Amino acid sequence: MSDTEITEELMRHIQSFISTDSLLFIGSGISVAEGIAGMPKLGDTLKQLVPNKINESDNKLNLQKKWKKIDEGLSSGAGLESVLLKEIGDISGTNDELLNMIKDVSWSLIFRNDQQVLDDLLYSDRTLRLTKFIKRFNYDNDQLFIITTNYDRLIEYALDDLNITVNTLFSDGALPRFDKNSALKRDQNYIVSKNKLRPQKRYAYALLLKPHGSISWMENKKNGSIVSSLSLSNKSPCIITPGGTKYQQGYKFPFNEIIPLMNDQINSKSQYIFLGYGFNDAHLENQLREPTNRKKPWLIITKSFPDNHEILDQLDDYVLIKQSTGITKGSTVIYKKNNILKKYETEDELWDIQCLTEKILW
Repeated sequence: MSDTEITEELMRHIQSFISTDSLLFIGSGISVAEGIAGMPKLGDTLKQLVPNKINESDNKLNLQKKWKKIDEGLSSGAGLESVLLKEIGDISGTNDELLNMIKDVSWSLIFRNDQQVLDDLLYSDRTLRLTKFIKRFNYDNDQLFIITTNYDRLIEYALDDLNITVNTLFSDGALPRFDKNSALKRDQNYIVSKNKLRPQKRYAYALLLKPHGSISWMENKKNGSIVSSLSLSNKSPCIITPGGTKYQQGYKFPFNEIIPLMNDQINSKSQYIFLGYGFNDAHLENQLREPTNRKKPWLIITKSFPDNHEILDQLDDYVLIKQSTGITKGSTVIYKKNNILKKYETEDELWDIQCLTEKILW
């Protein structure tokens, strides 16, 4: 049985998440809503372009055999993530060469989409949904912490639009390099107090962790460092591809330095917000599933999410906002607290963070 009107208590509970006490997880749903290709479009593009890359390889026969199984899986309607999980289980030999082809095609597609969004932001009056959402946080008096599995730079653009300094663990300079230790020191300003130089927390500042990499990250083949620049080609993109090798790729630099820091943030924050996130990254979610973290309040906002997803059974306190499955495109809101589960249906499209911001987060 569902109620048709969201209670004031529930509205206040949702509003309470808009706090710097929250850790934000941002998934591909947020990017897809702004025109960045999601998994279905990426799968179609891979089917179109990877065979051409295989034909140019000296290892063509082995690659064609491996790719045939992937192509058949995609053609059957299976999702890209599940197909790659099944067909590419390690990063050795032929698999490694094929993964590099997938990586190159993925980078090129997301880069083109990202640049189109950037052009719109620079030369039109377009504002990202995420900009409006983050604007509700009291970031002028504290710091934001964000984790994203997205390759694009939409979060960076949203933060920049709000004059929030963003730290992605890279140094300063014309060609910034990944340098976690020096980058983390920038989260503080220093003031002179009682004739001593004292650290002071830096405000209007966000630490953005990208455990799957970014379209602007490339490997410097000369010394193995990871540099950041949107003017580079896709010869050595530093991104983790979908599928069964995520865990192995996560042990490589710089991801092996990002994930422990991410786990520290998961443990230290008192509540979590998930935007457009599908919970398909077990290698990143181990810490979230620790008993103490499962007891914290979770706010999950996404277009599509099964009511019986196994993560929900593990949580003590959550709000799930998703698109209704009925004729209307309104929202289903499921609220669990103190072992009591309530379900609400509304005509408002609250699963779209723009609508949520306007209707609930005023």
